[in-house]
Amino acid sequence: MTVIQTDPPVLEPISIVDLKSYLRIETNDEDDLLGALILAARSHVETVTGVTLVEQGFRQHLDDWPPGPICLQRYPARRIEQVTVYNKDGQPQSVSVTALEQDGASRPPRLAHSEWQKPGKVINRI
Repeated sequence: MTVIQTDPPVLEPISIVDLKSYLRIETNDEDDLLGALILAARSHVETVTGVTLVEQGFRQHLDDWPPGPICLQRYPARRIEQVTVYNKDGQPQSVSVTALEQDGASRPPRLAHSEWQKPGKVINRI
């Protein structure tokens, strides 16, 4: 399973101004470093826990349907925009998002459908 970030966050969970206030830093000399440290800290926490701290977009690839619901790798899942299944010729076929059952608040978030289309590709086909 592969998870790819499609839309990075617009804002970080803490601003440089708030961090400087907390650390009692009064100059702007280290703003670039502090910004990089905020980004690194958020990225590390999200990678280790699977919890997204700020809104962003992800794409998750599967090789085949699991025996039960699909467990999404990022929590919480606010919305599912698209599910695509690739046939044996590599042509994309969309699954109706309105026909999906979503449990975005559970951990991990789950996604189910009564009848999944059979994928045709071998790798990253869903």
